[in-house]
This record gives sequence, C-alpha cells and structure tokens, in this order.
Amino acid sequence: MARLPKAKPISLSQQYIAIRRQYENIVDSKFEKNQIIFKFKIKPTEESEEYLVRVSYKLHESPIVVLLEPEMKLHNGKRPHHIYGLENGHPILCLYYPKSKEWNKNLYIADTIIPWISTWLFAYEYWQITGKWNYNESNALKGIKKKVKNSMDTEQGDNLSIP
Repeated sequence: MARLPKAKPISLSQQYIAIRRQYENIVDSKFEKNQIIFKFKIKPTEESEEYLVRVSYKLHESPIVVLLEPEMKLHNGKRPHHIYGLENGHPILCLYYPKSKEWNKNLYIADTIIPWISTWLFAYEYWQITGKWNYNESNALKGIKKKVKNSMDTEQGDNLSIP
C-alpha cells in the first residue's frame, strides 16, 4: 500500500501574512530569517482588561506565547498552573498540551494559537475571581498538574523548561 507524502509545514511567510491579514491590533511584528514575532493587544471580552502578548514562532517548533502586560495577578498568593514558567518575569502561557498534538506545523497560528490566547485569558479572568480554571484540560496534563503547580508556587518556576 502506497503511503501519502507528509504535508509540508506552513511556511513562516504564510504564517506571517495570515496573522497580518486577520488581526488589526498588532503593536509590533518582526520577520527574521528563522522566526516570526508578533506583539499584539487582545481583549477576551468587552468587559475584559486589555492584554499585551507576544507570540514567537520558529518553524518546526511550538509557538511561544508570553503575557507582557498587565503583570499577572495571583490568586491567594499563587500563579495559575497553566503557565510553563517565566521569561524575564513574564508568564509563558500554556495554551494546549503539546503531546496531545492539538497544534502542529500544518496549522495556522492565526486560526488556532491566537484564538486560544483569548480563551486562555478568559479562563484566567475567571480563575482570578474563583480560583478555579474553568476550561477543559488534557487528561495527560491533569496527571502532571500537581508537579507543575508545586514548581510554580516557588521560585523554581522561573527555571521550568518549555516542552
């Protein structure tokens, strides 16, 4: 039986153009030799605070999303467990569990990652009020959540590696 060829990943230039076409709230963007970087403002709801986030993407890697402004608020002295760690004091958002393969290099960031940022921020705002993360989690993530949460409650969270 013949195998189908693997789909080519969406190129950096295609990703860059799609984001520029679909989003007007871009504050800054860079197209470098091996990566694209966008800073943009986003409000998950009309009543929400406005957030400044940075999305950086290198081909064949997972996009990295960092919350730049405002500073992340704590709930009862704790950060939400849905962050990978900190980059220069700014949280790196956990939008999906990479091993579940919800996102891959054949998907547009504009159609997946950016809407997921809004969903994450909405869940974060609910968490600030209730202390509960009101969004489905990967079953695999639930198994490791305690380890990450314990790390995030200490300064060791600054040294967590990005999957």
